[in-house]
Amino acid sequence: MLRNRVDPAIEQAIAGLAIEQPALGQVRIANELRKRGKTVSPAGVRCVWQRHDLETTKKRRKALEANSVQDGPQDGLVLTEAQVAALERAQLDKEASSTSARRRASDASPSRPSSTPTARSLLNPGR
Repeated sequence: MLRNRVDPAIEQAIAGLAIEQPALGQVRIANELRKRGKTVSPAGVRCVWQRHDLETTKKRRKALEANSVQDGPQDGLVLTEAQVAALERAQLDKEASSTSARRRASDASPSRPSSTPTARSLLNPGR
């Protein structure tokens, strides 16, 4: 084991809990593991998340989504209400981001037609 690394069993528990409950933060994950008899600091949780590319709620939700697709209903995977809510939230975030991207693209077009007079053309009518 490398120096300053958490035990592999604890690291696996952190990664599993992060995907199982993507809305929980580092402190809540550390407290939940403490209840289960595994001691790790919130900073240790964050380091594990970084190694597993799970440092944001959005990335943890995406991992849950990928996990639920991979372990489809034929494997007997049953999602909890919190997991279903997290997946619904991810879907809403996707829809909102695509809507805002379309809105930004339409805002990039010129806001006034070229025939509209500007302040400069009104002040200097001879030009």
